[in-house]
Amino acid sequence: MHFSSDKRLRVLQLRHVSKDDELLLSSIGDELMHLRYLDLSHGRFKALPPSISKLFHLQTLKLLLCTNLQTLPKGLRKLINLRHLEIETRLNIPRGLIRQLHNLRTLTSFKVGGHNNIIDDDDEGAAGIKELRCLQQLGGSLSLIGLGDVRNGADAKAANLKEKAKLQELTLDWESDWHVYTNEDDSSKEDDVVLEELQPHQNLLLLRILRFSGTKLPTWLHHHHHLSNLQELCNYSCHQVKSLDLTGSSSLWKLTISYCENLEYAGVEGLMQLELLEFKGCDKLKSLLGVGAKKKKGVVVNDQEEHHHHHHHQVAGCSSRETPAAITDDTGEKLVKLVKLQIQSYDSLTTLPKKEMLLLQSLRTLHIESCANPMVLTKGGLEKLSLLQHLQIENCPNLKKLPEGVGQLSSLQYFAIRECPKLMFLSEELEHWRSLRTMSIFACANLRALPRGIVELTSLQELEINRCDFLPSLPDEMQKLMSLQMLKIERCLHLVALPAGLGNLSLHEVSEISSCNGLMSLPAGGMQQQQQHYLRKLDRLKIKGCDNLEILPEDCLGKLSTLRVLAIIGCPNLQVLPESLGNLQNFHLLEITDCPNLKALPRGLGKLSSLRSLYIQRCLNLTSLFSDTPAAHDIFTGTLAD
Repeated sequence: MHFSSDKRLRVLQLRHVSKDDELLLSSIGDELMHLRYLDLSHGRFKALPPSISKLFHLQTLKLLLCTNLQTLPKGLRKLINLRHLEIETRLNIPRGLIRQLHNLRTLTSFKVGGHNNIIDDDDEGAAGIKELRCLQQLGGSLSLIGLGDVRNGADAKAANLKEKAKLQELTLDWESDWHVYTNEDDSSKEDDVVLEELQPHQNLLLLRILRFSGTKLPTWLHHHHHLSNLQELCNYSCHQVKSLDLTGSSSLWKLTISYCENLEYAGVEGLMQLELLEFKGCDKLKSLLGVGAKKKKGVVVNDQEEHHHHHHHQVAGCSSRETPAAITDDTGEKLVKLVKLQIQSYDSLTTLPKKEMLLLQSLRTLHIESCANPMVLTKGGLEKLSLLQHLQIENCPNLKKLPEGVGQLSSLQYFAIRECPKLMFLSEELEHWRSLRTMSIFACANLRALPRGIVELTSLQELEINRCDFLPSLPDEMQKLMSLQMLKIERCLHLVALPAGLGNLSLHEVSEISSCNGLMSLPAGGMQQQQQHYLRKLDRLKIKGCDNLEILPEDCLGKLSTLRVLAIIGCPNLQVLPESLGNLQNFHLLEITDCPNLKALPRGLGKLSSLRSLYIQRCLNLTSLFSDTPAAHDIFTGTLAD
């Protein structure tokens, strides 16, 4: 391939170039002299050809995910118009190259240098962090990789990040490779100085500090007049840091702290704009108040007393032993915008304290995951969250019941509880969740019953019950759930019957019953007058893997006047289908798979002019289709056997 006929080309995107296409790469520089934009991302080549340096007009060069590329050519410094350079994070850059690209405005990733850099043979070394000093126009997003190799605070200061007013996103990563850092030498004090000297401009919007090996986060994080525009902060795997004071980041709206194993204090009080707070793997966190907090608006924290008497305090997915000093109602005003709190801890979470919950009264979303301690949700506090709309509890292996007071979550719209194998009963208080729209119960193997109050959830639209092996039945008065639109019941092995009241529901999206081996029949429509409109809005019905299902009553399917799709899969004991299926004038698709004892299809099915598709697979005893079908060949699209 050559570009001789396209010499005035301005934009070229040539991704996934093979390592054998050296001639093609060389022709770019030789023939496309007017190129402004070049994207060679995902290329498998090991080096860029020297001819690239001839693209004097080039403004954008993208080399993302070029995993075989090890270094950039020195000739790139001739590209005096280059403004945007997007490179792979582990790519080494020859010394002096960056500082000669004076017009560079975007540098997505920059490896600061180290002992194992691969460079041109005649070059003095790899690029250092000081080379960023000249890039006064640098903006957008910048990632500094391998900061653990910067052993001099003066070099970090020389990068002059503080004067780069156009920079919006900054990632500071202490490792060059993607593994969790463990500090093997006594360099933490030097790392503290390096981070302190990497102070960004006050216009910064997003900051990530990754695998920091020092002990102290910088003072500019909590300076009241510095990062006044910062919106997002992510701290990941900063193992040696014990406290985090963010009281000066007044504009912060998203805070994520992950795997900071020794973090004890996260001072987030006073962050009036904070909307999303996530903690993950911070097993020693004691408080959402900063370590230096004193008597203030009714808040009392005595540092010495806490350290010497081991008064511990569990907040946001991290371990504790006792509740520390009091937090009064006044602190409830300190996080008035907090919308989402996500908690994840593997084995240490003990409680969500009532008093510290006052910091979280504005919560809309609470996600609790991987909390092994059985006390995690049994001491109350949730009742303070009157604005909570989304509650998800996941992988709490010792949880046996929901806490008292959950009925006061009057604004709750979404509730999901997953992988809580010791949970036997849900709270009867949930009958007060009159705003609830979605309920999902998954892998709660010992759940013995649904609370009777579930039938009072008049706003409930979606109900999913999956892998609740010991659940024998559903509440009888299910017909009260008139707003229910979607019902899924799957892998409930001991479910023996469905309530007859299901016939009055207004389901109109999907109803699915799967792998319920104890189920022998679906409920009939009944003879009561109020059931004459049996499932009158149902659009799709799927019955799958019900090994003992023998009967589909005439009234069960025959009155589904709006039914368009019916799938029956893996029901080996089902022998006949209701003749009333032939009355469904809106019927579009019928799928029957792995029903080896099914012997015949309803006679009237072939007369349905609306039927478009019929799939029959591995039904070995089905000897014939409906005999009175006027145009069976126009409908039949499947196979009778295997």
